[in-house]
Order: sequence, then structure tokens, then C-alpha cells
Amino acid sequence: ETPEVSSLIQSRPLPFVLWVLSGLSVLMFAGAYATLASYLFRRFPELRPVWGDTTWDSFREVVSLGMPFIVIEVTYIVIFMMDRWIVLRAFDAAAVAEFDIMLRLSALVTTGYSMCVGPIWALSGTAWAKRDLAMLDKLWRIVTSLMVPFAVLSVVIGLGINYLIHVWIDPSITLSPLTRCSMVTYTWVILWGNSYVNLLNGIGRTREQMFCSLVACFLNIPLAIYLCSLDGIGIAGVRI
Repeated sequence: ETPEVSSLIQSRPLPFVLWVLSGLSVLMFAGAYATLASYLFRRFPELRPVWGDTTWDSFREVVSLGMPFIVIEVTYIVIFMMDRWIVLRAFDAAAVAEFDIMLRLSALVTTGYSMCVGPIWALSGTAWAKRDLAMLDKLWRIVTSLMVPFAVLSVVIGLGINYLIHVWIDPSITLSPLTRCSMVTYTWVILWGNSYVNLLNGIGRTREQMFCSLVACFLNIPLAIYLCSLDGIGIAGVRI
């Protein structure tokens, strides 16, 4: 262990631990996917990719199906990157830290909800293939019912976020009531959107999502800049 690493650990223990945990998380995901792929290819050799089966028609089919998802993911990345840049330009680096903390605590709720409704994607696809509208209606009731406990959890986090920040992160960071309200509202919108996304993905309606993502990407930048320039709003303008 070099003196530089020891000094980093002693001076900034929390960022160092987060960096190590992030690396371990990536390695665990990579190992899990590699193990699963190895098992599937041994158990079902017909699933193993073969270069000789690649044709231009199959390539176009895959691209036509996957391109909307790629566009959607790219727009999300652009939105999140530009939000941080806007906060940095409008305020300072400390505001970026507050924004990241708010975003990560909100992600606890949205990620948990996404994990719970993830199987709805496959189930809705099966129901749509069978034209089982009663099953689709049942799945819709399930995803909307699951939104309620996670919406309540977001309110609890919003009420106690300053306490969590003071205990776990930095006692000098305090989020304003407007910022906390914007975080809760943002979480509710993401929960509501994810409930539709899984059903729409299951029935193959991705083009509409792609257009909505592009519109949101282009409108986000000017609106966020304008709202952040207003007095008394702060970083809540980006989430609004």
C-alpha cells in the first residue's frame, strides 16, 4: 500500500469506499453475466452466436428493433449529463454534490420499483401475443398498485433526507423544502412513467417512447437553465 493511497483513504474515506464498492459491483455484474452466458451456451448450444448465420436482413431487423431503445438510453444520458452541467454553471460544485445526493436517494425508490415490475415486460408481451386483454388489464392494475407503497416511501425519504445526509454524508449539507418537494415529485413522475414503459415495451410500442424522449431531451436544457436563473428556486429548477 503506497503512501498516496494511505493518505487518500485517511483524508477521504467515504469517496474511497464508494469507489471500491462501485468497482466490486461492476465485477460482480460482469461475473454473473459471464457465468449465466456460459451455462446457457452449454445447456442450449443452438443459442450460441455463429458468424455464418449473420445476414444483412437479420442485421436490419435487429437494428430496427433495437434502435429506439438506443435512442431512449442516449437521451437519458444526455439529460442527466446536461443537468449536472447546468447545476455546475448556474451555481457551484457544492450544488452538484447536493444534486447528486438528491438523485441517488430518489434512485433508491425508482430502482426498487423497476425491479418489482420488471417481469411485467415479459408477461405483457405474452398477453399481447395471445390478445389477452383481460390479462393486460390485470397487469396494469398490478403496476399501479405497486406504485402506492413506493410513492409513500419517496415521501418518507423526502421528509428525512436532511437527517440522512447529516448522519451519513456531510452535516453541512441541507436541502431546502422546495428541493425536497421537487425530488418527491420527480420520483412520482418516474414511477408513473415506468409503469407505462414496461407495458409498452411488452407490446412492442417503442417508437412513441423514442419521440417523447427526444422531445424531453430538447426541452430539458432551456427549461432547466431558465428555472435555475429564477431567484429562490435553486437546484430544484433542474428537477422541475
